[in-house]
Amino acid sequence: KNSRGGKKILEKKDTYIGASGVVSSYGYIFGDCDVYPLVVCDLDMNNEAERVQKIKEAYSQSTLLKRFGKVKVMFAINEIESWYMAGLSQEAEELKDSKKTSLQKMKNAGTDIVVDPKEALYLCFNEKWVQSDFEVVQVVNQTFDTNQAKQYSVSFQIFHEWLNERGFLG
Repeated sequence: KNSRGGKKILEKKDTYIGASGVVSSYGYIFGDCDVYPLVVCDLDMNNEAERVQKIKEAYSQSTLLKRFGKVKVMFAINEIESWYMAGLSQEAEELKDSKKTSLQKMKNAGTDIVVDPKEALYLCFNEKWVQSDFEVVQVVNQTFDTNQAKQYSVSFQIFHEWLNERGFLG
């Protein structure tokens, strides 16, 4: 249905082999503390237990299992792009002027209920400036407002609270 994205990347051991060095660095920096990978992904109407199992199988085939022993998997209620939409600033110059009102309406209704948030997000951008997933993430990263995202996405708010309760946020 949607030609964009890489949903299967979290089910490949190479993903976790690449992440191993990053997570190891944090373990080295912070010493003897509970460091482990946190995988945040879309549920995509799949069976949650099945998706977690596939991710953990790929994880177990990587060096991360030996190093850290565990992985935590969390899901966005809809697609992760619903979080991007929720926190995206209306002031981003890459947005089409004609779509700013539509974006705000989707936010007001709650981005967790947008039927195809990835496609809706792409339609908001001017194609001359944003043509790939990487470019979308760059724009979102530059303009993301956490408080706004919590306001417009219940699942992002829950995720943010989960991180905060565990001391991951300042």
